[in-house]
Amino acid sequence: MPTANLLPALEPGPVDLATFESLRSELGSSYARLIFARNFVELLPRRVHRIISALDNNDTNMAMESVLSLKITSAMIGGPIVENRCSQIERAVRAGKFYEARQQNFSLKNETSALGEALTGLLPL
Repeated sequence: MPTANLLPALEPGPVDLATFESLRSELGSSYARLIFARNFVELLPRRVHRIISALDNNDTNMAMESVLSLKITSAMIGGPIVENRCSQIERAVRAGKFYEARQQNFSLKNETSALGEALTGLLPL
C-alpha cells in the first residue's frame, strides 16, 4: 500500500538562492553581482509600470520588450515566481489577449515587490 505524503508541498520563495549564488560566478565577482542586484531592485517599479502601461495601451511591441526583459533578468537573478508570471503575460500578449494579460497586473506587482524585498535582504548595507 503506498504511503501518502503528509508534508505540505513547499511553495518556492521569491529568490532561488542557488541561482542567485551562481550569478556571482557568471559575472565574475561578488561585487558585480551586488551591482546587478541593486540595479535590478532599483529598476523594478519602473519596469512593472512600463509593462502595465503597455498592456493598458494594447501596445504589443512595448509589452513584449518590457515583459521579456523582466523575465530574462528575473531568471538571471533567481526570481522564478516573477519569471513565471512574465511567461504567462508573454503568452497572453502573443495571443493578442490583452485583457487576460492585464489580469496578471496585481500578481505581478505583488510578486515583484516580494522579490525586491527578498533581494534587498540579501544585499549588504
